[in-house]
Amino acid sequence: MLRRRTVLASGAALAPALVVGTAASGTAAPPSGSAPAQAALRRLAGPRIAAQIRCEPLPGSGGEVFRISGEPGRITIAGTSPAVILTGFNWYLKYVAHGSIGWDGEQLDLPAVLPAPDRPIERRANVAHRLFGNDIWTDYTGPHWTTREWKRELDLLALHGYNEVFMPIGLEEAAHLTFQEFGYSRAEMLRWTPPPCHLAAGMWQGGWTLADGGISEKAQRDRVRLGQKILARMRELGLTPLIPGFVGFVPDGFAERNPGARVVDRGHWFGQRMLSWLDPRTDLYQRVAARFYEIQDELFGRSTMYAMNPFTEGGTIGIPLKEAGAGIQKALQTARPGALWQMHAWHENPRPDLIQSLDPKTTLIVDFQSDRFPAMDREKQWGGTPYAFGSVWNYGGHTTMGGNLKVWNERYWQWRSKPGSAVVGVALSPEAGHGDALPLEFFGELAWRDGPVDFDRWFADYAHRRYGTRDGRAERAWLTLGATAYALPADGWHEPHDSLFGARPSLTATTAAAWSPTRLRYDATRFATALDDLLAVPRALRRSSAYRYDLVSVARQVLDNHGRVLLPRIKKAYDAKDRTAFAALTTRWLDMIALADRLVGTVPAYLLGPWIAQAHAAGADTAEKARFVADAKEVLTTWGDRRLSEADLHDYCNRGWNGLLGDLYHARWKRYFTTLETALSSGNPPAAIDWYAVDEAWKRGPSGYRTLPEGSPYALALQARDSTSKP
Repeated sequence: MLRRRTVLASGAALAPALVVGTAASGTAAPPSGSAPAQAALRRLAGPRIAAQIRCEPLPGSGGEVFRISGEPGRITIAGTSPAVILTGFNWYLKYVAHGSIGWDGEQLDLPAVLPAPDRPIERRANVAHRLFGNDIWTDYTGPHWTTREWKRELDLLALHGYNEVFMPIGLEEAAHLTFQEFGYSRAEMLRWTPPPCHLAAGMWQGGWTLADGGISEKAQRDRVRLGQKILARMRELGLTPLIPGFVGFVPDGFAERNPGARVVDRGHWFGQRMLSWLDPRTDLYQRVAARFYEIQDELFGRSTMYAMNPFTEGGTIGIPLKEAGAGIQKALQTARPGALWQMHAWHENPRPDLIQSLDPKTTLIVDFQSDRFPAMDREKQWGGTPYAFGSVWNYGGHTTMGGNLKVWNERYWQWRSKPGSAVVGVALSPEAGHGDALPLEFFGELAWRDGPVDFDRWFADYAHRRYGTRDGRAERAWLTLGATAYALPADGWHEPHDSLFGARPSLTATTAAAWSPTRLRYDATRFATALDDLLAVPRALRRSSAYRYDLVSVARQVLDNHGRVLLPRIKKAYDAKDRTAFAALTTRWLDMIALADRLVGTVPAYLLGPWIAQAHAAGADTAEKARFVADAKEVLTTWGDRRLSEADLHDYCNRGWNGLLGDLYHARWKRYFTTLETALSSGNPPAAIDWYAVDEAWKRGPSGYRTLPEGSPYALALQARDSTSKP
């Protein structure tokens, strides 16, 4: 029962979200009926296909199940929730009708009369938890998405088998209103809020604020209303929202405004002071937490999963973690009996002292590193605490193709079947979700299979559904990609190498982001043959957006990989003072960046324009629009102020996007090469360049980037192939 309506400082009330009861197991109580699934199917596949699909609810019987049956033109998909029905439809689409719907394109050139399966198909989820998204995925993927983008995102996540999603949009309002009852004004809370591209990281993950934070009342209200709509959509589909709980981070001055409060200094993260921590052992923590959960309930309704991470990176421990963990769990269980405390495993966290006092029935660890290292024993490390097998896989939204998919395919089943296994879920936790979409699809299938897939067959089937028919060259292309970019080992890395085009210019650059691999993680020469094969696909199979995206992605990756061959040659020419070779090679480097910019500009997924336009639209007035745009450009370049940028956070979110490549990366390298050419001609050392100032100028400069693709993917991919084939 709702206690009262929560009123903002301006006096206007926000209507509370309906509270939807959910089961303590961590899965949302499925809404009755199949109408939400039928509506989503129509949005995703269109009316012609949807008219031949009948969605039916399936009574739960100890797990989540979908069934596919019917006759040609009359297909029945039954499932235990609307989300599971969508998962069943996607299985039918991929493995019976040979179509594809993804984040990056689709192929829906299906027969006029849809084919039926030879026999009924039934699949049962092998784990209850199928989580998508870590604490910062919204910051780096869609910080300014509207209802339209969120509706499609949730449809796609359900389609690909996920049933839980981390959703923080607008939920900072619960913290705002709570602290307004403990000594802070509304204006102070709005100023305390990090900018949107850093908001979830600052509020919920790292627990720190940036100097250029702040949000207007109108923009904050918009976020709250959007969050309410997202949560309503999730509950309608039967998706469980993973939402932030109250770990205890408080604004500056909390102890002064609340006499007797025990506030712990958590130290610094890359020189940035972290938010202080209200001691969870105290009665005041319990009172503040209780009010936080009450307000969150009034505004957004309840869930059965709450994300809380006292430590993620950096910070110092000032209190016994065993007692702190008990206090955090007590507050959550008092407010939400039976709810799960979700925490992620990253670096040395969760620390043994923190989890040893927790009730395993209400604790879920999401392993960010299941695929990263050669040998791990999570059951021993965490004392049998239930956990989800998972991977971060994508850092900062890099657009590089690849991942440790072969490790996923083998290790998940090994860990799940070993004696005493504590695996109860899967969790894909990219920092940004759309840099390379194939891993999202592959990982989503883990929970719906009975064992490892035949890796080659999976990629051959992928080629079939992406282009609509069996084709030898398309199949060979994807077998090559599966054997190179998507077969990376557990050698200490999650992700593939990033692009040197996005690096701060240097003749010795080996990576753009400081924490990305410094070398190629697969055979780039073999990888490049996939481009030849995709270019040879028959013209009739090139019509789909899936083909266009795949062709552009592979061609861009071939250009990126070739950059690692070309840069050492540029250095060799410079060191030898061979001005002729240096000029030719640097011109070629710049031409490759310009070509990559035009190439990726032919598909919607790789445009900077929408990222900027959405930020601009979210601002309440001219000044806020400018701040939001600057924040959107900052996270892609310097990441933060000079101190954070020069602490190796610059280019953490580098991406192969049209606009970013052509406007910033090209200009940086051109300026750098000019200084080197001047040094060669004068005999003097190269002039130093303040790269932070260069990026800052771009951040504050014009932001008119196109929002629609243009150009021929095929013609530009041919140019990419030819340009990298030259000696």
